[in-house]
Amino acid sequence: MNKITHHILQRVLVFHFYRVNAGFFFFWFFLLFGVPAQVLSFHLSLIQGMIQSYVFLACTLFIWLLYTLKCINYTIKQLNDPRQNFLIVLNTLTHKEQFRYMLFVHIQLSLPLWVYAGVVAVIATQQQFYGSMITVILSNITMIFLSATVYRFYLRKKSLTISIPQPRVFNSFRKPLFTIPLWFIWKERKQMLLVTKLFSLLLLYAFINLYEPDLPDIRPILLIMMLVAMAHCNIVSHIRSFEEIFLSFGRSFPIPLILRFGLLLITYSILLLPEFVFIWKGYPVHFTIVGFVELFLLAIALLSFYHSLLLMNDIDQDSYFRIVFMAGAVLFFIILYNPGIFLPLVVLGLSGILFASHFYTYEKRYR
Repeated sequence: MNKITHHILQRVLVFHFYRVNAGFFFFWFFLLFGVPAQVLSFHLSLIQGMIQSYVFLACTLFIWLLYTLKCINYTIKQLNDPRQNFLIVLNTLTHKEQFRYMLFVHIQLSLPLWVYAGVVAVIATQQQFYGSMITVILSNITMIFLSATVYRFYLRKKSLTISIPQPRVFNSFRKPLFTIPLWFIWKERKQMLLVTKLFSLLLLYAFINLYEPDLPDIRPILLIMMLVAMAHCNIVSHIRSFEEIFLSFGRSFPIPLILRFGLLLITYSILLLPEFVFIWKGYPVHFTIVGFVELFLLAIALLSFYHSLLLMNDIDQDSYFRIVFMAGAVLFFIILYNPGIFLPLVVLGLSGILFASHFYTYEKRYR
């Protein structure tokens, strides 16, 4: 493999991928390695679940598939970018050489995935779960080789697009302005949305089915809902970016701030609707009707708080994710003292103050 080509592909495709997705990787690293008190025991338990249960393993493979689709979607967009037209010179190579280069690219893009998969395969082998070991190895090899094949095919044809079909009915009715960011997430960030929803619903499912208190106690499930909200912080960031680029004209509309904030709460209520429906499986074992209102308000208040943070001029992506995790750490200790409905109301009030203070004064600072 030519070292110059190797270096160019790393800089243009690989390094850029990790740079633009730094927030995504930072969030999942913190969630998987920063939140659990006993990190090693936590991951060993996860791996045990994967190799012993084919249902759990299938869910894991689905998540890995979504990450692979994310890599494919990114690479195709980069190859389609006019600034990367010089990469078309790779068409002068043989099919085998093109495939090797694209294989090199995808192996580096999927580095976190196949390293973790390798650990799972080793532990499965040691514990003699050979079926799980073969499934993990073959599935990852298949995803890597198919991805490289897709890149090579697109490089030669430049006609391949990765999309999830949508019913035409979605485009046949008018959409309220406050729902347009959600349609953007559905159309352009499907993989991120599906991964987030799958994580949230699996987290709720595991908690509701594995933990059964003697008496209803709202605190544990409040902590779970806080994690669910934190899992959506990247989606909130993309919604804010979309609003900034495509909906900035909306600030000139004669709409009262309190109504704007109310529409923001409705937007995030719709986004969290699957979680609000699913969480009813925990009633009345984990919470009462009043407790459900508290759970609902806390989740919506946190997402509106994340949104309002991004209206501040001096907030960049790194600062945003740090504040999200710091707020989560503070809320963890507050929830343990069971402050009741007072906590979500305070977070909601703080969100409203931030929103009102910065909505009209926000200006993006380009660095």
